Amino acid sequence: MTEQPSSSVDSPPEHRSTLAPWLLRLFQRDYHPESEIQRKHRQMIELIWTRSGMGERYFVTLQPAGVSFGHFIRTVTDLICRGAGEGWITVRLPSAPVFDDDAYQIDIDDPERFVAELEALFATEAASRERRRNRA
Repeated sequence: MTEQPSSSVDSPPEHRSTLAPWLLRLFQRDYHPESEIQRKHRQMIELIWTRSGMGERYFVTLQPAGVSFGHFIRTVTDLICRGAGEGWITVRLPSAPVFDDDAYQIDIDDPERFVAELEALFATEAASRERRRNRA
């Protein structure tokens, strides 16, 4: 007769990786990749608000310490998309593509909120960097 393996109570404890719980949490998160259309939409919004050097002007005006220009552009683009979703920014696109760039507009309906959100975004990032710097 073949011996049955002993129960887990009788066997020595298994060695568990400390990395395993972290990996489980990482892969159990909801992952929603951006579709091609969403990515293009975001790119179009970025092109509209940064045209004519507006992105550079905002960057120079705010002078966010320790923030690269590319990160600044992405962060403000995300803010504009959020504002459009919440209704305090209006994105106007023509129903069909046209050659006139002025047909593509972004209207900031609540400029005070936009400025406050910008300041809060980059103040939060500066505070986070400062905390990381102090820990090191």
